[in-house]
Amino acid sequence: MYVNKELETGVRMIVEVRPRAPVAAVWLRFAVGAAYEAPGQEGAAHFVEHMLFKGSRRYGVGEVSRRMDRLGADLNAYTGHEETVLHCIAPPAALGEAIGILGDMAFQSRFDPSEMERERAVILDEIAQSRDDPTRVLAEALAARAWGRHPYGRPVTGTQAAVARLDPEAVVAFHRRWYLPVAATLVVVGDVDPEAVAHAALRGLAGPEGSPPPRPVHSLDAQRRGPVMVRAGETFEEQMVEVAFRTPGHRHADLPALDVLASALGEGPSALLPGGLHRDLGTVHAAWAATEVQVDGGLLVAGLSPAEEDVRPSLAALGKVLRGVVEDGIPAEAFLRARSMILADRAWQGETVEGRAGVLAWFLAWHGDPAAEGRYREAVASLDPGTVRDVARRTLRTDQVTVAILGRGVDVSLTDVAEVLAPVAVPVRGWAGRRRPNRASTAREIQRMLLPGGLRLLVEPDPTAPVTAVQVGMLGGTLVETPATAGHAGAWSDLVAEGTSDLDASTFAALTDALAGSVKGISTLSTSGLQAAFPSEHLLPGLALALRPLVAPRFHPDDVDRVAASLRDALRTRCDDPLEVAWDELHRLLFPHHPWRLPAGGTEGSLAGLDARAVKALHGRLLRSSGVVVGVAGPVDPGRMERVVGGILGALPRKAERVRTHAASPPRIRRSDLTGPWRQAQILIGFPGVAAAHPDHAALDLLSTLLASPGGRLFLALREAEGLSYDLDAENLCGYDTGSFVCSAGVLASRVEEATQRMESVIRELGTRPPDREETDQARAAVLGADLQDLQRMSARASWMVLEECMGLDGRRYRDRLAAVERVTPSDLRTVAARYLDLERGVVVRTLPG
Repeated sequence: MYVNKELETGVRMIVEVRPRAPVAAVWLRFAVGAAYEAPGQEGAAHFVEHMLFKGSRRYGVGEVSRRMDRLGADLNAYTGHEETVLHCIAPPAALGEAIGILGDMAFQSRFDPSEMERERAVILDEIAQSRDDPTRVLAEALAARAWGRHPYGRPVTGTQAAVARLDPEAVVAFHRRWYLPVAATLVVVGDVDPEAVAHAALRGLAGPEGSPPPRPVHSLDAQRRGPVMVRAGETFEEQMVEVAFRTPGHRHADLPALDVLASALGEGPSALLPGGLHRDLGTVHAAWAATEVQVDGGLLVAGLSPAEEDVRPSLAALGKVLRGVVEDGIPAEAFLRARSMILADRAWQGETVEGRAGVLAWFLAWHGDPAAEGRYREAVASLDPGTVRDVARRTLRTDQVTVAILGRGVDVSLTDVAEVLAPVAVPVRGWAGRRRPNRASTAREIQRMLLPGGLRLLVEPDPTAPVTAVQVGMLGGTLVETPATAGHAGAWSDLVAEGTSDLDASTFAALTDALAGSVKGISTLSTSGLQAAFPSEHLLPGLALALRPLVAPRFHPDDVDRVAASLRDALRTRCDDPLEVAWDELHRLLFPHHPWRLPAGGTEGSLAGLDARAVKALHGRLLRSSGVVVGVAGPVDPGRMERVVGGILGALPRKAERVRTHAASPPRIRRSDLTGPWRQAQILIGFPGVAAAHPDHAALDLLSTLLASPGGRLFLALREAEGLSYDLDAENLCGYDTGSFVCSAGVLASRVEEATQRMESVIRELGTRPPDREETDQARAAVLGADLQDLQRMSARASWMVLEECMGLDGRRYRDRLAAVERVTPSDLRTVAARYLDLERGVVVRTLPG
């Protein structure tokens, strides 16, 4: 249960107590977004969000991020058309201070003119980065055409032209007008005292008195007759098509039925579009359906990525599915699956505190009452197929459809669109969306069992968990590939959950969805495996289903051919993403004699040899029981898991193939600049790193956070001080026998030289100005806070156990990773920085607009 009250300041407060949760979630939501901007203010709401991090009454530039890092808190924010949210995950003991920091950011920000100009450059860089993202380009083009002059048709960030001319005084005025306590909602979930939260909120969320003006009223374009079409991103190699149908706003009575319709169309591998277009017909590489809901209306969007250059067959197949739903309704099995998946969301929503906070905030914001969640679930449970069919007929109307097409050389006309989508002349009604977050749980003692044949089983019982996660892992991935087999491990991971010897892909997917679970293959730089998760009440049938492909795989030639075609298409379109291109080049240079030099997606030559025989051979090499590790986390009995897992996987071959280790060798080329059709430049500076079992692993993890967290050196130097980059990162990748340490930044092309020099300067300063105790403790708290947040999820616990065991460590002691971080000293950081981050041994890769 939760406490729901309005504080004396006007802030609405919701607190839900979750005993024993290791972290607490805080959401501070303001009822203001891009739809509140007046003409000439486009981009102001998003600009304000950025400026909330740029100094306040109590904190200077960068100090908020540093303070949150010291608390072990994870701070972030986002802006939408109708809301702006500041949110953080913090240890319960630090909750009061975290709320005070959020309040100071929201109500006492400085808006220093010089900082505003620096942040303007960062936002322009963010917008430039979005122009290299095909999915976002398509979505923005679709929204612009579907909504016309309504603010929902504008990107929340604003355009580069709008942000460049945005008056700083208008941004400040926008903040003063809308950021008031009476417009704020505070949601807290965790092991907290509601009265203590209320006291902290009264003290920390004090702001200006008064009420904001009414929300601006926006008129929608008149009803259309006939479909409309827009083309976007014609420089991209990747092709995508999306169709959108207008729906009313979030409080409409059709919400439950349209939610089931969207789920039946596109949620899960056996849904009508992924199952029909992708798996059965093979006309597309991927297909999806989703909904977007706002105050003034929403969109139901269905999309696909065609498998052939001519998109018309794919579009015709999409039209056939939509016509079938309109004419005959959703098939009974698909209806029951979709409804069950929605009702099973409670288990997933309860797994993390941040997920639960998001759900409470969503229902409070859009329905005025968190209890609306229960009414929504009751409405879903009472639905019948006829009601959903009627809603589909009112919604899926060709005379109201918008079609967006992305990619080079797509030859589709408006006439083609009209021919494949049949109109249904019934008035449109509406829909509202939902979220799927989760709850925390408490760990119990882990048991490790050696099963016959050498298979290792690790079980972490947690009776409070609403879901059970299973992870199977073994050394594999890129580590076991050669130039002739590059990309085959990724293909194996795509195919291993595509059925069994007695279940085809469609049947396997339908059974998985009926259990409200998920099963997928995984492939990393050093491991291969399978992940599965089910609501705990479905564990035993789910476990039997998930593990079956490992002992009786399908690998049907048609499925392999489909995946191979998808990989070849991904290889062709990989040049659309400058960051992926840069990573491929970096690892090619860092590891000239190691398998990590091979592109994960393969090459034209290696994919030419990808067939069912090659995948079966790789499966035989990977799945030998003495090299296989299984991890289970959730409300389970270890003895029962031993019997079930042993009974299913006992048929695996016994002898594992020894995985070859590779000696490190120094890079031969130290710098590489690549050019392409991009809007933004990417800079990667990489160094040879360490294996996962190496004692320096923890210190390098801490060093990556010290550099790139919101309070870290790279972030403060490049973003906060000089506005050079929106997107900054530092990653410590540790594999079985090697690793890499990589710093990255996305920057405007005009500032790439300046940004490169500044990044190198920050790395050098680790030697001349090594981390002190305060900076080390700040990074340590940030790492531990992020790890505790991750370990709320059963899937993360199973994954950590299996990964540690595969890397030659004791999976029962995966939490020793936290203890190792606790032990790192400033001296350790100085040592590893000098040992590994030597620019004379590093590689610089840049992808530049050409």
